[in-house]
Amino acid sequence: MAPLPRSRSSVSPICTVAACDDLAKGVTRCGRTLCELHAVPKYHPCLLLPADRQRGRSCKDNHDFYGLFAQIVDAPIVADAVALRPEATSGTLELPVVTEYMKEYRGHIKWMGYRNIALKITFNDGVRWLARVRLNDIYTPAVRRSIMLSEYATLMVLQEMLGKLVPRVWLPPQDPNFEFTYLLMEFVEGQSLHSFFDAKAIHEMRPPVKAAVSDYAEIMIKLASRSFNGVGSLYPAKPSGYTVGPALSDIRGSVPTIGPFRTSQDLHLARIDHYLNMVQVTTLRPPELAGNPVRILRYLVALELRDLIRGCTEMAREGATYIKHTDDAAHNMLGVDGRINAIIDWEMALVVPFAEAFSAPLAFLPLDETTLESNGLTKAEEALISELERRGRPDIANAVRGGRKYHCLLRLVDGPAIPGATGGITLTSIWGTRQAFLGAEAGEKPASLEDWYADALAQYANEPGLEATVDGLVNWTTLNADLATAACDEVEDHLVTLRALLDVATPQSSPNAIAIERETRAIIKAVKQARRASNAASRFGADCREAVAPAQKASAKMHASHDYGFRKMVHSFGNMLHPRKKDKDKGCRELLRVRSTSPRRASRHSPTASAPTSRRGSADITALTFGTSPASSRRPSLVDIHRRVSGRTLDDIAHRLETAADEADNAARSTEAVAEKGLAAVAAAQRVAEASGVLQPEGEGDSSAMSD
Repeated sequence: MAPLPRSRSSVSPICTVAACDDLAKGVTRCGRTLCELHAVPKYHPCLLLPADRQRGRSCKDNHDFYGLFAQIVDAPIVADAVALRPEATSGTLELPVVTEYMKEYRGHIKWMGYRNIALKITFNDGVRWLARVRLNDIYTPAVRRSIMLSEYATLMVLQEMLGKLVPRVWLPPQDPNFEFTYLLMEFVEGQSLHSFFDAKAIHEMRPPVKAAVSDYAEIMIKLASRSFNGVGSLYPAKPSGYTVGPALSDIRGSVPTIGPFRTSQDLHLARIDHYLNMVQVTTLRPPELAGNPVRILRYLVALELRDLIRGCTEMAREGATYIKHTDDAAHNMLGVDGRINAIIDWEMALVVPFAEAFSAPLAFLPLDETTLESNGLTKAEEALISELERRGRPDIANAVRGGRKYHCLLRLVDGPAIPGATGGITLTSIWGTRQAFLGAEAGEKPASLEDWYADALAQYANEPGLEATVDGLVNWTTLNADLATAACDEVEDHLVTLRALLDVATPQSSPNAIAIERETRAIIKAVKQARRASNAASRFGADCREAVAPAQKASAKMHASHDYGFRKMVHSFGNMLHPRKKDKDKGCRELLRVRSTSPRRASRHSPTASAPTSRRGSADITALTFGTSPASSRRPSLVDIHRRVSGRTLDDIAHRLETAADEADNAARSTEAVAEKGLAAVAAAQRVAEASGVLQPEGEGDSSAMSD
């Protein structure tokens, strides 16, 4: 194979493999720069391909798929299929072209979904099956195995209920320790209904939507014909049958082992607790492990969801459970001539109580801002309710009417967490969820997302997990800012040394090439470290900055409400201790005087309560309440003390977040300035070295240091 070209920069860049700071020896055709140690197929799988096939996006961005395809070729998929179907004597497995894989077949077009790849097996008699291969994704091998077993058990049960509406499935014997897992299923004709089910088609109830509504009503009635005990996922039981086991629920790429449960409330509370644990940032766990940004907002939303779930009586009811497709969107419905021919992709299906199991499918829900604002039913849902009532199932129709809360939970927990983005956390989605749970008791809607953010901070400011998240986020922001600053200082130190070496170098006297190369490498390495730390600090600082304004607004609201409330309380105390003239006739003045000066009442308080009493009684009240002497130099008022106690947390949160964000911004500016100086010095050193003949100009010399 032809050697790879050297880097176009005068000084070799750093290897792109994580945690490697060695100089790269060349640039691969897919754009990666690798050192000699990492220029091997393990880190660059496209090196296994001929040179003319290494170009393209799939090579650059999807190296992990090359290892999967190698496992597919080695696995006995065709042999297992032929063994399960004695009528056939041979078969062929159709594989996609690796270099065109992601470009042509991603997105439910031909080969794959988001977690699996479907490969067609054609037997010698013309019958077609599919090998459903699990991608080597973020899940562990044990989780992938559990997902495959659960889908197999679910499809076996559904075969009895839905017949040809789900594909027949077989599970070949597989080594449980082997990471590669797959199912065999019959090929089902049909076209995905995804292209027919946009928001406009649903609102206008176009013919494909009308036909799907009628077909799905029948499917729901069939699903209601068989019930189970417990809330969780189905698994194969030994020696035969099935059992309800732990719930397989994807929570932003994590599948915890939770359950089985007795109620839907237990399931969703466990999901929320796991989600809170994922979002939470601690001083020991960096924010990268917490998923997407806007962590404090996400944490507050999850806390509100937890309170809504705890207060929902419907979710707390025990009873029979039913199979629920957890991704019943239009892309998992196959249609022929406008009718539903099959429903596919039943992985991570759950058995849940009736009210949740028969909420409307996601295919009928373009959960846009308009739908959430009114919290009403879509035209497709209304048509589904009418069809179910016409077929004599008002109970399922009622479940469709009340199913919005389950859709909102899915949207807020699993949707993107970018405020204002489509499908993300918006005020409308938050308040729509609250209305779905509480109805008319949801209260008055805040004016903006920032107002809701501020109210939630005031409500949950003392929540331990939120405090830990704020502490962790601030600490990691500050830590990375400090690391960036330290790396910048290191660059400055090497710059001093490099300038000293260049000052003594002249065309008549060769420079110290080894020392110059050492310093330039050290500068490049330090610049890389500084930028890495600065980028991390900027990401975390952006999270801090996002929460500063809501925290300040929450603190201001808290102070204002406490000022007003406690001034009223002080005024009430004054009226009680100093009755107005018109109250003297009520006979209460003597009673109040006795109560305020009674030794028996004073003895219940601190020893300072024995201070001399005044005629007005205010000194006694101050001493009894706060344990201070009337002779002290300054006695705090009720308003001052309550403000310090209640506003302290929010004031501290706002101040610490703003300080951390400022540190991140300062570190980013310093890093860029120092990086420019450092790289300019490196370029100058390269020019001096080339002028002295120590280094060859670009394009000359051996380029075979790193080859295919």
